[in-house]
Amino acid sequence: MADARPPCIRLYCRLWLKRIQGQPCGSESVLTPRVICLLWTPANITARQGIEARGSMSPECPFCMANRSGKDQPVFANETCFFLKSTDEVLQHSGMIIPFRHVSSPFDLTPTEWIDTFDLLIRAKAHLDQTEPSGFNLGWNVGQAAGQAVDHVHLHVIARFADEPLTGQGIRYHLKQLKNRRQSSPVCPGSNSPPEHLPHCL
Repeated sequence: MADARPPCIRLYCRLWLKRIQGQPCGSESVLTPRVICLLWTPANITARQGIEARGSMSPECPFCMANRSGKDQPVFANETCFFLKSTDEVLQHSGMIIPFRHVSSPFDLTPTEWIDTFDLLIRAKAHLDQTEPSGFNLGWNVGQAAGQAVDHVHLHVIARFADEPLTGQGIRYHLKQLKNRRQSSPVCPGSNSPPEHLPHCL
């Protein structure tokens, strides 16, 4: 017989059974009752059911929650988005803010998702401030040409430190190098400046 209990109850029971039996919880160790409740609120369940019904959930997407069983789980979440810590070996003090809804671009986010993204951005900063960073880089990669590797929108939140070899180099540093100049567009739109002045209008 299929388990008719809500997903949050099944997850909660499995987690605490492991703890009672002294078994390792693995990636589920961060799933405290509060996080479980945030991830499985009626609003989120309804939203995900609607998304699945419309076929907009991607079965291969590594950021869709339905595909994250056994993987690292969110540090925290709200009604529409969650914050996932980065597993990058170099950018260890960083993470991503990701909407539960499978959508490719920030231009497609709803007003509520924008508000919730900002809410998690403030919480992510407070979380990363514990590492005493010297600054932050924030940004989306939108589209293959911009370096988007996963077709599920995610906002990078990267803590930066004064002792980094590349300290002082921001998001635009590599993009505005002369070697990145488009051959088909040597002058900035709306500018009569010669090509050698291109870097100054970026």
